[in-house]
Amino acid sequence: MQETGRLGRFSFYLFILFLVFSSWGFNYQDYPETEMSSLMKRGIDNLINQEFDKAAEDFEKVNKHFPLNPIGKIFLAANEIARSYDQASEYNSDFILSNLNKAIDQAEELVDKDKNNVWNVFVLALAEGHYAYFKGLDGNWLSAFSNGLNSVSDFEKCIKIDSTFYDAYTAIGAYKYWKSRKTEAASWLPFIDDERIEGIRMLEKALAQSSPYSSYMAAYTLQWIYIDRREYKNAIRISEDITKKYPNSRFFKWGYARAYEDVEPAKSIELYKWLLHSYMNDDNVVQVITLKHIIAQQYYKINDIKSTLSYCNEILSYKGFTEFQTDKLEDRLERVKALRDSLSKK
Repeated sequence: MQETGRLGRFSFYLFILFLVFSSWGFNYQDYPETEMSSLMKRGIDNLINQEFDKAAEDFEKVNKHFPLNPIGKIFLAANEIARSYDQASEYNSDFILSNLNKAIDQAEELVDKDKNNVWNVFVLALAEGHYAYFKGLDGNWLSAFSNGLNSVSDFEKCIKIDSTFYDAYTAIGAYKYWKSRKTEAASWLPFIDDERIEGIRMLEKALAQSSPYSSYMAAYTLQWIYIDRREYKNAIRISEDITKKYPNSRFFKWGYARAYEDVEPAKSIELYKWLLHSYMNDDNVVQVITLKHIIAQQYYKINDIKSTLSYCNEILSYKGFTEFQTDKLEDRLERVKALRDSLSKK
């Protein structure tokens, strides 16, 4: 009966998601243009705190003031991906792909001019990573895998150029762990290495650095890795540190709540209710129903049948779904109904 939550259902491809989040690790204080640094830092903070309209304004200013630099385009696309991901809404595919294709072209031109410039290589890695992630969402796995490998290769080049470029450690560490995690059944083969520990080591190294962003993204990645490994105390410790710095960020709260499910269900319910109220304020039906279902399952786990039934009945009272919402919720609603019916018979 346990619901692990939307972020807990990992697949072999999920490492690319972390390439997207690792892009927040870019330390813009080290970037040459001070104006760009200020705009990017503000935009990233807005994105993390799901202030997507404000973030879009910041990234659009970057794109306008620095039109030959692909960073603005990459983050305009990333912001739209994050918006749809957070809100469980349809993706603005044309806008996202247009910006990413232009960003890749510009990034490749920068690398052609100076392939030993770590920033040029890093920006290309970001553009390819975002493109790979989005093609995966679109179901184009061949393109996603190809661009994803290119992205990882470019992140590795960053470390070859500068071994202290810890933002790249976050992306590579995530890739190493999840690739090995999803191919562990074949790890006995001589050409398949188990790099999970190495991936964690790289992430912990990135976490230990003082970069104002890379440490957060290494923590985000480790948060879910520790959940996957059932090392819940480590996941909780990291979650507590992150949410002190970003108390209003929903991205980090999902993992925080999931980490408590098997440790202290009551605390998990409390955190999921925080997320529920946040989405209710946004009038987001898909996420509200998702969270009510998760909360119902947590109540069922602690044998609070009355609360479980209450949440199930609330969910099943929703009507008038759009076609998109129906597609998102159809399977979940069937599971809610099955849970409600099984309890009603007792």
